[in-house]
Amino acid sequence: MTKGNDSGEKAEHRQASEWLVLLDSGDATADDRKRFEEWLRESPVHRAEFAELKETWGRLTTMGERVRAGDYVEADPDGLLERLEGIGREKRRPRTAAWAVAAAVVVAAVLGALLILPDPAEPPVPYTTGVGEHQTVSLPDGSTVDLNTSTELLVEYTDRQRQIAMLQGEAFFDVAGNESRPFVVVAGHGAIRAVGTGFAVRLKSQDLVSVTVTEGIVEVTHAEISPPGASQAAEPPPTLRAGQRAEYDRQDTRIEAVAEGEVERAQAWRRGLLIFENSSLAEVIDEVHRYTETRLILADPELGELRLGGTFRAGRVEALLEVLEKGLGIEVNREQPNVVMLHASHDPSPRDTS
Repeated sequence: MTKGNDSGEKAEHRQASEWLVLLDSGDATADDRKRFEEWLRESPVHRAEFAELKETWGRLTTMGERVRAGDYVEADPDGLLERLEGIGREKRRPRTAAWAVAAAVVVAAVLGALLILPDPAEPPVPYTTGVGEHQTVSLPDGSTVDLNTSTELLVEYTDRQRQIAMLQGEAFFDVAGNESRPFVVVAGHGAIRAVGTGFAVRLKSQDLVSVTVTEGIVEVTHAEISPPGASQAAEPPPTLRAGQRAEYDRQDTRIEAVAEGEVERAQAWRRGLLIFENSSLAEVIDEVHRYTETRLILADPELGELRLGGTFRAGRVEALLEVLEKGLGIEVNREQPNVVMLHASHDPSPRDTS
């Protein structure tokens, strides 16, 4: 693609235009498509620019001759209409693509702020985080996704729904409302459907999924999501409201109310924190292991029943080890760089730090 002297939105708009023309020309090679997918992953702005041009161009080409002649001539005093109407009737190599940029500008000016949704033929866009990483992604429709540690998901928008396939990890979804295109997260053996809401999904395992709603309403179902207009099952799927949590596996869905403080603690990772309140040491270690390569090993299993509380930076185990040593009297032995052995203290009455 062209690497001119443009900067900011102008350069990104130009690049998106050139990619649109290349892919629409039928001349794109496998290497071209690979470079296009890499360009999409570089920035959410790239994805938004391309999605907008793709959507507006798709609408332009289906509006018919009357709309083109009636609305576009006045917006095209320099003769751009002929170039617009010629697109699709003959293939053009888009290596210079200056006319494509001009066409895209005319389309955007006439159609205005249309809903930004990628073409369903486009491949799903993957997002991943490593151990201890946190990433916030802005999606083309205005929704955002916060990815927690070791998370992998695929984003695919179609003309019927906005779909996220969660493969592992945990994410929080702040969904932009759009009743005609539900926002669906497929995870484990079920799916979560929302219109405009905030909710978190965690794959505790491939057979166990947790869903917590902080705002709005979501539906949780084991069945495949039916397309709009399809007949509904006799029993509607269970719904979750703000302050509720569902856990489902292969056979069952269980719903419970969640205290406000518990919701806040569960979402503390979005601020880079881990908050525990009267948690067992075994539970604390399991949670800490999600954010670090360092392994904490209980040399004495009974230590796992000790209770503690506190706020810690995710991925930083030294503060926790200090609490274990000074607060609970546990012996901490760093036997290897990433292995810490925890032994029971000789003090028969360690303190509870909750």
